[in-house]
Amino acid sequence: MPPIIVVAAHFCLGYHQGSNKRRRLSLGFWKIKMLPQFIELTSIIFIFAPLLAAYLTSGSPAQGTILVRQIVLEVALIGVFIGAVAMLGALNDVDALGPATAILLLFVVYGFLIFGIISVIPASNSEIHSASLARRIIAVFLFLLTLGLVIAQGAGLPGYLYPEALVYVVSSMAVLGIVRRSMGKSDIVQTIVSRLPHIGLYGLFLSLIPVLWGITDPRSIGPALAFGYLSFLYAGITSVGYKLANPSIANEIKPIGWPFVCWTLVVLVTSGMLILASSQLSTN
Repeated sequence: MPPIIVVAAHFCLGYHQGSNKRRRLSLGFWKIKMLPQFIELTSIIFIFAPLLAAYLTSGSPAQGTILVRQIVLEVALIGVFIGAVAMLGALNDVDALGPATAILLLFVVYGFLIFGIISVIPASNSEIHSASLARRIIAVFLFLLTLGLVIAQGAGLPGYLYPEALVYVVSSMAVLGIVRRSMGKSDIVQTIVSRLPHIGLYGLFLSLIPVLWGITDPRSIGPALAFGYLSFLYAGITSVGYKLANPSIANEIKPIGWPFVCWTLVVLVTSGMLILASSQLSTN
């Protein structure tokens, strides 16, 4: 083989190896650079504080793990809709819309991660027993405190007040209670608490109807979606708060599963697509 070809072959091989090395270095640098974007202190605190409260309000660590399985996905979805309401308030602010959406997704990431970790821990067959009243009060206070801090950093407390959504959730709970009482059942509280997530999801579905009717008017979409988002939020907060105040009720209630979470996220994504469609129609 002529020497010039040997030299050229070595040069090409060396360049190829060097380019692979540079590509690996640049990929590693990109991963390091992107890592801080997956760390958001407020979201982490909001996910972990209610889980800590679950251990605090339960009779033992094993019972606390059972309660964490019960509430972790609900807590994550509460965080998602806190972010969704903040996103609604930032629709006219392009610079704030991206960070609000990113925080919304981080609640999903953190919640699913914790649920995946807690799911591989062997389940205990013991029932959950409530801790002392003082510990339960502290647990509920810790949950409400972290909730207030996240809301304050979102759209602010006034942005999360929607009387119609509150009336819908309370009236739905009252109807369930009346129906169970008329049937002579004694499990009124258990039924209401177990159905709270579904009350929120139904309110979310209801909000899509006026959105579709007024899709050509972006100004009508915000209030309609706010009703659905806050209905889900109020129902979720009530559900988690009651389970922390009276953890033994979790013995009689099945936790929400992946189908419920998937349906919730599908409706949430659909509402986002309707917002984009409305903005496109209004500009045409």
